Amino acid sequence: MINKSYFMLLIFFVFGILLVGTVSAAKINYEDNDMKVNFKKSFLGISTGDLGSIELKSHTSVDEVKVVEIGNQIVMWYDFNWIELNKDMLEDVEFIDMRTGEGVERDYEFVYWQEEVCNKQKHENKSEYDGCVRGKWLHYNIRDIPEGKTTIGIKVNVNRRDYIDGIWNIAGEKVSRHAEWTELGNESNTGEGATATTTNLTSTFTAISNFGYISAIGLQAGTGSSDSIYQIHVNQSGSNLSHKTVVVPSSQVFVYLNFTSDDYSEALFAGRFTIDYHMTTGDSEIGFSSD
Repeated sequence: MINKSYFMLLIFFVFGILLVGTVSAAKINYEDNDMKVNFKKSFLGISTGDLGSIELKSHTSVDEVKVVEIGNQIVMWYDFNWIELNKDMLEDVEFIDMRTGEGVERDYEFVYWQEEVCNKQKHENKSEYDGCVRGKWLHYNIRDIPEGKTTIGIKVNVNRRDYIDGIWNIAGEKVSRHAEWTELGNESNTGEGATATTTNLTSTFTAISNFGYISAIGLQAGTGSSDSIYQIHVNQSGSNLSHKTVVVPSSQVFVYLNFTSDDYSEALFAGRFTIDYHMTTGDSEIGFSSD
């Protein structure tokens, strides 16, 4: 026969475990065009107080695709504003390949931003000056969210041609309205029918700085029965910046087309742009890879 006091103690202990687990749950809501996420304590699905908030600062919007170089890079970060210290609330980050929609593995670590530190220093003549140590990213080797304001990011090993979406898990909640990044040399090609050759092709590239232009384009074509004429357009943000007509002789499989700044109505600015190829005469198709 079970002792009554022992039985009641057991019930209380189990209830205590459930209670602690429930209090640690969180609810989230978004504001400021999904750039800010508010976290609230939750008990049985009911909000019981604020935990804090995070605000995306690495991107100008949740739709921006950030361009980064290959290797270990700080790809995204949030400004945290937390009510009190919470242990182990930074959970694993998920990575999604935006071309396939599938989860991928990437080596990463959490980092935090240490602000510039200035202290009064003295010259040999005893006059004072401000000696400053510039701000920098440092390794964040714990999963706690500290009280107050902190900037926390992730340093990710970026692979060649990456186009990745990062999903943070904080306090048991997925920050599902998140941000993307792409490797600097990333390029994609799309053509009619997604075949190995086509007469219409769009290539997407990324300009890394403002006031630039494409100086040359190489066009590889299969041998046709007659000369082929292609119209080539450089476009950005819905505007045509440059247009050239190129004749591909039936016996030639590679054509090198030069551009100068005079061929542009305006320069490229940093960000995505496309080069469109369209055959108007002939039957010589363009060869391309769609990966």
